[in-house]
Amino acid sequence: MISFWSAQPPPITADSARAEARAELAKPRYHQEHASLISKALQWLFDRFASLLDHLNGGTTSGLIISWVIVVLLILALAAAIAVVVRSKPFTWRRRSRQRRPSSPSAVPSVDHRMRAREYAAAGRYAEAVREWLRAVAVELEACDVLTPRPGRTPAELGREAAPRLADAAPLLERAVRRFEEIWYGGDAASAGDSELFEELDARIRRAVA
Repeated sequence: MISFWSAQPPPITADSARAEARAELAKPRYHQEHASLISKALQWLFDRFASLLDHLNGGTTSGLIISWVIVVLLILALAAAIAVVVRSKPFTWRRRSRQRRPSSPSAVPSVDHRMRAREYAAAGRYAEAVREWLRAVAVELEACDVLTPRPGRTPAELGREAAPRLADAAPLLERAVRRFEEIWYGGDAASAGDSELFEELDARIRRAVA
């Protein structure tokens, strides 16, 4: 009969413990928001544990097995704790972008958004130009009391709320909002024509609210 204890695990050393730590810290969960602080804390804990293991080497077979069990349990406990911390943090920019809120009210004046839009268009960065034009429109509508300032307003919400008060400019606004969503949420490539469309929208709205 083969004894369960006959297969001896390799002894745990400080180097092997640090290798376990590096393998654990390389996992994606530790490279999210606040990962640097978390990684440093974990590395410190693993270093302290590795120092402790230096005193356990040379013990009995059962002692070595227990040491390995301790390592595994420690890693699992730390991983569970980090998972709880990471999930409790506010959404990252990537998640916020998926929630489609790039037209949130800004402290930047509409004239600055227009300047940026023209700079982006001149550089061939038409998607960014479109975004700046729509931001200029949002700021202008809020400044003229067409819209009530509200954080987190999406382009679609902007279109629905502003269109009834813009008369002749409403169809162009609705068209521009659809095109914005196709570019930023649907992955369509933006063109110079798109930038011109939003520039025309901005000019039309400024005339409408003048």
